Amino acid sequence: MEKHSLRVIHRLGWLACILMTVQPAPLRAQTASAAQPGDTAVQPLIDARKFDEAETILRDRLKAHVTADSMETAAAAGDTEWLALLLAMTKRAEEAEPLIRSAVRTREQLGDDRLTGRSLNRLASVLLERGRYEEAEAAARRAITLLSAPGLADDRLIAAWGNAGRILEARGRLPEAITAYSEGVGAGRRMLGDGNAVVAALQSLLVDAEAKMSAYRERSAGQRRKVDAVADATGRDSVETAREHYLLSLYLALQGDIAEAETTAEQAYAIQARVLGRDHADTRASLYQLATILRRGAEARAPAHVQHGDSAPPAPA
Repeated sequence: MEKHSLRVIHRLGWLACILMTVQPAPLRAQTASAAQPGDTAVQPLIDARKFDEAETILRDRLKAHVTADSMETAAAAGDTEWLALLLAMTKRAEEAEPLIRSAVRTREQLGDDRLTGRSLNRLASVLLERGRYEEAEAAARRAITLLSAPGLADDRLIAAWGNAGRILEARGRLPEAITAYSEGVGAGRRMLGDGNAVVAALQSLLVDAEAKMSAYRERSAGQRRKVDAVADATGRDSVETAREHYLLSLYLALQGDIAEAETTAEQAYAIQARVLGRDHADTRASLYQLATILRRGAEARAPAHVQHGDSAPPAPA
């Protein structure tokens, strides 16, 4: 893959920094009115990787907002968000999180749904970097809802779908990730056209996810054959067969076949509990796997407003 595409993938969660340089002129004109004050001063520094200079400017602005008691304004939210972006890009996601949460709150208070959606998308990126996947998914889905509302097309919707896909992959929900990537590619083609670098990057993520799915299916098919072979050789209720059931449940869960994964994990646990005892390490591992799959199944069956986290993302403790 080309170096440029790799860079775009790396920064997919932060499309606000690059979309204005790669999008077609008509869309750039449409979105220019929503650009944050000071973008022209800060973005070139970030693009040039002059992070220290950009950070100094942004921190000075925030000090001025505090002095002027203007932290609840759109301008302050924009500067806060830019600083969060810079911190996340320089591997300081922990510092970035309270800043981006502050920007989200200000956007919500000001009633600007589109800018709230953009801020939520950046929050999702930060939470993803921090491994807080459940909160990240809730933020990404709220961002998608706001950015896909009727009205002026918002190119950040592409990044929001990309973030959702990456989060779902991290949560082991590959089929849903593939759907999210596909939605993002579709949105990108409608807004930016074919051949755009951002769309191509998201398409690469989609291709990789589909390749993983194909590999999992091949492994599952092979593992099913192995279960039968081991059962024929050692017996249907042997420890060896239970181990193969356990492995099969892992592959099935990875490819999203939750119902069959539940049944297979239950078989593994039942055999091991009976033969090895409930306190054996292998039995406990199977019980943990079964509980994980059952939780996945419950999430999949939950109503959409619960599953997709329609409530606001939790505040930090």
